[in-house]
Amino acid sequence: MAPTAAPTVPGAFPADVDPDAIRPEDLPADGYGDLAEIDEFEETIRRYRAGEVSEDDFKPLRLFYGTYGIRESDTHMLRIKTPLGKFNPWMFEAMAVISERYSRGWGHI
Repeated sequence: MAPTAAPTVPGAFPADVDPDAIRPEDLPADGYGDLAEIDEFEETIRRYRAGEVSEDDFKPLRLFYGTYGIRESDTHMLRIKTPLGKFNPWMFEAMAVISERYSRGWGHI
């Protein structure tokens, strides 16, 4: 009996895609992401690092954007938002790429 091809998961990365080579502009614009909000947070971080925003002023901003410091550690947790709290296979794959690229390689859901 001939082996059968593995089933494809709708929304999963194609087998020939290298997740490490994916850039934000390569991702589909599904209407859920708020790129302006991401830009605002990046600018806030830049201003904080440049000393233009105090720790006291930065804390409520980072909390608003879902970045939580872990006590007695230089580690942070990020809260992500999804439409209606739902996750599809593409989103799981994207979170795997992000956790492998920018953290310790794992995450909690």
